Amino acid sequence: MRVAYKSITGKVRSNNEDYVGVFTNKKNIKLGLLADGIGGNRGGEVASKMAVLNMGEEFKHTDFEDYDSAYSWLRSQIDLANAQILNTSKKFDSLKNMGTTVVATIIFNNRFFDN
Repeated sequence: MRVAYKSITGKVRSNNEDYVGVFTNKKNIKLGLLADGIGGNRGGEVASKMAVLNMGEEFKHTDFEDYDSAYSWLRSQIDLANAQILNTSKKFDSLKNMGTTVVATIIFNNRFFDN
């Protein structure tokens, strides 16, 4: 599978807070993640990078092959990423109130689901 993406800064902000990653688990299932830091808040680029890298690294260690397991894993990882971002936000004034949006898709050979 080949993956390509294009991200632009937009018209309002001077920096791009997007972060993208594609990861493969032990069963050759793919996870695609796109996170966009919440503009106007401090540390959006940090939050988006944290979400993608933390979830992606955890995904590499999974070995599920079915939709139900993938869905459960994804829901729990989104909650965990949210908690990690909130905790980091509270530790550093420069990152206070940081946040991100996340779009995820899991690709099973020729089928996928997204959340």
